[in-house]
Amino acid sequence: MITYIRTFGTSGKTLYLELWNSDNKIANQSAFETYDPDHWSTYVYALTEKESSGNYYVPVPSWMTAGTYLILVYEQQGANPTVTDPRFDRGEIVYNGYSETVEVIEFDASIAIVTPTKLKAWLKISGTSEDTILAAICNRANKYAVNYMGRNPVSTTYTEYYDGNGSGILLLNNYPIINLTSLNDDSNRDFGSATAIDVAADVLLYEDSGMVRLWNKKVAFYKGLANVKVVYVAGYAVIPYDMEEAVLLIAMQTYKRIYQDQRIGLTSESLGEHTMSYSDDEMPKRSKMILNAYRKISLPGLAT
Repeated sequence: MITYIRTFGTSGKTLYLELWNSDNKIANQSAFETYDPDHWSTYVYALTEKESSGNYYVPVPSWMTAGTYLILVYEQQGANPTVTDPRFDRGEIVYNGYSETVEVIEFDASIAIVTPTKLKAWLKISGTSEDTILAAICNRANKYAVNYMGRNPVSTTYTEYYDGNGSGILLLNNYPIINLTSLNDDSNRDFGSATAIDVAADVLLYEDSGMVRLWNKKVAFYKGLANVKVVYVAGYAVIPYDMEEAVLLIAMQTYKRIYQDQRIGLTSESLGEHTMSYSDDEMPKRSKMILNAYRKISLPGLAT
């Protein structure tokens, strides 16, 4: 029986993977060895795409024994694989040496608007056979929503630098603000203690909009490039229910239309006298309507 390693992504890519064992050694074409960048081409296991489906696979090497292995997937940029090719995916396989490969895709909790557990409940899936693809779909749906909104709604600590323009208002990249840890204004960009602004006494926070406003003893930021340093925590402790629904709908569309039915670019199909039409919207209309309310808006004339 041939066992395959699989990964999922956008159709039409040139992908390959590398295999690492628990001893931190990498697979060449016949054994595991200590990593040597000069041997990069011998570590390549090319992935084959199944019928433009975004489902890529490669057989497990016949010489490989049972064990747990790290998988690093790369996207080839040029005519040949090189050490500069960008990472496409990573995961882990537990191989029993003769039959099924169990894949585990790392779920990105840093943008976890929706988790695989919530997606499984939404899709009414109780088994574990599709956990790999569901984790991958969650990662991509969450990332799509974050890009569309222009901000990450998951509670995260940020250290950011802004250009001061002489105004007393600063719009942070991420919001709502949970905590403003520190704020410095320094034209020399050393950001020592003498450049710290008293957050408690001289700053007004508008948490929901991400606005920081100076008042009292400090009325304006100096004009300069990257002279304002902000350390803060922003996001939602609990993701809003409507935002979660929007991303669940995006993930469901990916699962049912692209992964399950493989209706990529198909807007209608006919069977006898019956015609079925499908929306070709890149995301569900309800998702777009919900996420529009959370999109980041930049205002001119403010330090951003």
